[in-house]
Amino acid sequence: MSGGGGAVAGGGAVAGRAFARELEVATRLAREASVLVRGYHGTKLQVDTKAGDEPVSEADHAASALIVARLNEAFPDDVVLSEELPDTGERLGKPRVWMVDPIDGTRDFVRGESGFVVMLDKTGATWVWKDTKTGDANGQGNPDTTISGG
Repeated sequence: MSGGGGAVAGGGAVAGRAFARELEVATRLAREASVLVRGYHGTKLQVDTKAGDEPVSEADHAASALIVARLNEAFPDDVVLSEELPDTGERLGKPRVWMVDPIDGTRDFVRGESGFVVMLDKTGATWVWKDTKTGDANGQGNPDTTISGG
C-alpha cells in the first residue's frame, strides 16, 4: 500500500482517530470490491446502458451492493451515494456523505482493459483501489492503493 495524506478536517486526536477508522474501512472495502471486480474482469458480462450513454455492468452492480451495504453497516449515520443507484437527494445538506463509483472506467473494464479503479470518496478524502495489471499472463495484477486526503 502506498499512500499520502492530507489534513484531517478539524484536527486533533478525535478527528485523527475518526479519519483512521474511515481509512481502514474504506481501504478494506475497496480491496474487497477490487477482488470481486477482478473476478468479473475479462469474462463475458451483462452490460446495460445508463443515462449519458454510459455502460454499466453486472460487476458495477455487485461491487456497488457490497460497498454500499458495508459502508451503511460501518457508518450508519452517514449518507452513501453510489453512481449505480438513484440519487434520492438525501445527501443534500448532510455533513458526512460517501460517494461510490464501484468501477471508474467501466468502458475499459468491459473491454477487458486495465484502465479502471474502484473508488470511494467521503467529503474531504478519496480512496482509490487500482488494479495495476502488472502481473503474469493470466492478468493477475498487484493492487495499489492511492490515498488522498484534503
